[in-house]
Amino acid sequence: MDQQIKEYIALSLAINVFKHDRPLFKGWSMANLYLSKIDHVVEQMQNDFNQM
Repeated sequence: MDQQIKEYIALSLAINVFKHDRPLFKGWSMANLYLSKIDHVVEQMQNDFNQM
């Protein structure tokens, strides 16, 4: 139970951080690579979060 609470908080925080950082990558020369990876990771974390 304690582990689930930690995962719930950590996933929520990580999702918000990636969403917040996403616009910062738009100015980079290789932004498409990073943005697609961020989108994929956020999608996976969101799925894990929803399964909790």
